[in-house]
Amino acid sequence: MELEQIGVSGDNADPDNDGIVILLEFAFNLAPKTASQVGMPVGAVQNIGGSNYLTLTFRRQLAAPELTYTPQTNGMLPGSWMGDAVLVGTPVSNGDGTETVTYRDSVASIAATHRFMHVLVSLAP
Repeated sequence: MELEQIGVSGDNADPDNDGIVILLEFAFNLAPKTASQVGMPVGAVQNIGGSNYLTLTFRRQLAAPELTYTPQTNGMLPGSWMGDAVLVGTPVSNGDGTETVTYRDSVASIAATHRFMHVLVSLAP
């Protein structure tokens, strides 16, 4: 039975060996048994209000209150991640129980030489 197999089941399992654990596959609406990077968060630089910002766009589950998505920024690696990313626009419904959101860095690209973003996905106890 799959539920009893550590490598197949559980939040940190990766049954398709694509480097994405089941928790993140679920959070980003990916197929946990199909190896693929398609659908992972995508970074870009966008002009917003006349300034260029690093942005991160990702899909999140609507009916999963146990999941918390925290877009974070950082100016130096290694370093401390800050939860100061800013939502751009309004979430867009995908019609499948998910929505796509874009967050931007809190610092305009011209003001910094290095900026990084990621999204921390956590599971409520």
